[in-house]
Amino acid sequence: MIDLNGKQIVLVGGSAIFAEELTAYFAAYGAHVHLLDVQTADPQTIRAAVAGLVPFDALIVAPEAVRPSPFLETSDSAWDEALGLNYERAVWLMQAAARSMIEHRRAGRIVLLSSVAAELPLAELSVLGTTLAALRATAQMAAVDLGPHGITVNLIELGWTELDAAALSSDPVDYAHLVAGTPTGRLIEADEIAGACAFLLSSAARSITGARLTLDGGYSLTRADGRTPLPPAISQL
Repeated sequence: MIDLNGKQIVLVGGSAIFAEELTAYFAAYGAHVHLLDVQTADPQTIRAAVAGLVPFDALIVAPEAVRPSPFLETSDSAWDEALGLNYERAVWLMQAAARSMIEHRRAGRIVLLSSVAAELPLAELSVLGTTLAALRATAQMAAVDLGPHGITVNLIELGWTELDAAALSSDPVDYAHLVAGTPTGRLIEADEIAGACAFLLSSAARSITGARLTLDGGYSLTRADGRTPLPPAISQL
């Protein structure tokens, strides 16, 4: 049962379209979503931003640095950006959120949106996969430390989404390439991501922590043959 009526949820990261979809989804369950725009990995800035929020029950964090790049061509700045926005920012957000939840005596929920690239080595996604694999390890350690406070920490590892496809290319051939690599024959939609988040935020998931929920249409079950998962036109950018 999804019981989120009156819950205050903080969302950091993700596109404007995703934020709109998630806000509408949670509103249907009586929850309110606060959008927190933190485009930095500076811990002091992040702590101040979280401290300025109303007491909240849940934190959802989406990665920001997701651009594909071959390993040999990935720049220093791309690594720094990804480590900052995908890993360090999420760590400081988790820490600040947990402190707030403990201070206000709330059995909180933390959900980190991730990628199957954190588990499955994929060509041209070394930056994304590496930074999110590091985040997975830290999140599971945080789950152990925060459990006694009634706070759960979980990850949702995504495959290709409709939002990904729209951001990468408008070419139907590229879209078909992504769909063909997904056993269910379709890409993940925003309401499915919101639904997975809603479950992990609900009381039905109160004993689930340190878990990785894979939401990928079976993409990670397919054979990794060393080829890029990107459409040909995109992989040559």
